[in-house]
Amino acid sequence: MSTELTPDLSISSLDLHEASDPKPTLLDLPVELQKAIIENLSPADFPAKFNLRTTCHYFFALIQPPTHNELLAEEQSPYGCVKELFACRECLRLRPNTKFADDMRRKKNRAKGRQHACMRFCIECGTKETHGPGTGKYTRGAHIKVMGVNYVVCMRCAQFGLALLERDQRPEEKSYCQACLNPILEARRRQEAHAEEIRQAAARVERRAWRRQRLEALGLGSEYEDSDNYYESEDDWGFSDSSFP
Repeated sequence: MSTELTPDLSISSLDLHEASDPKPTLLDLPVELQKAIIENLSPADFPAKFNLRTTCHYFFALIQPPTHNELLAEEQSPYGCVKELFACRECLRLRPNTKFADDMRRKKNRAKGRQHACMRFCIECGTKETHGPGTGKYTRGAHIKVMGVNYVVCMRCAQFGLALLERDQRPEEKSYCQACLNPILEARRRQEAHAEEIRQAAARVERRAWRRQRLEALGLGSEYEDSDNYYESEDDWGFSDSSFP
């Protein structure tokens, strides 16, 4: 006699209760309670408060963006110091130290807690030309150091990029970024190499003409002219200008 095993489909009363009455979330609370919870967060919960603002459109509208003074206070908190965050007065964000020029972070009057820290702005805001070409806080051609590395606002493409400082640069090219300057320098080196080849060819022709004159002065025939390629300098001939009257 065979017996079939059937799954137990019975649901306990506790499971039914949990299914019919799920746990409430923060979104299920009345707006007054949500605001009270958010407003009573301690300063240590500053990141959590504004991370919550980015979770959905509802909290983005409910939570007001941080003020500049709040950001300046937060950058001096343990969280801001460990993460090396700095406040930007333009975009009102706490940003990593790599987003600011060295002068904006280290200068005495703009460092954290200093008198003019409220005037600090990030590179992105400083290079933005909101009102047309040349209207950025960092004008085109400006050199900026970030973490000790030289950057420039390129005069040619108006982009913020690595600065390339080389000996063969012309003065106006010091305001070009590396991406714009590399093709220019490469083309110039090719031209200089081509000019050097032409100069060397002209020098060879001049040396051959000089040898022919010497051969004629010695009364030697043209059979010696084919040997020009074997003598590239005056010393190879064993005589100098003093050998001739």
